[in-house]
Amino acid sequence: MGEFNITIQPVNKEAPYAHVLDWFKDFTVFINEGSVVQIRQAYANIGIAPIPIEQLQLNDIGLLHGSNLLQHVHAISPVDIVGNDKVWITIQTWDGTIFTQSWQVNDLLKID
Repeated sequence: MGEFNITIQPVNKEAPYAHVLDWFKDFTVFINEGSVVQIRQAYANIGIAPIPIEQLQLNDIGLLHGSNLLQHVHAISPVDIVGNDKVWITIQTWDGTIFTQSWQVNDLLKID
């Protein structure tokens, strides 16, 4: 993922949960290479495509947060996650560079 090497792990295998008007699935994000201080903003969502950062930055849902090595995220999710969905992480650095990476959701959550 550009200058970053990250690993994500679901917090549990439960279905997404509702909060106010949105649905979320929680993940732990490990920053293996790169530094959190290089990140201006970072978000996670689940679906067939990443949500554009211009839309994500309008509020704080799906925002990664935590410490230098370990981040937590309430990833924006559809009500029902299906096997062809992906987990997307979008990172913007302070110079405006945007990196996007995805993982097959069925590899992370073992969805049939």
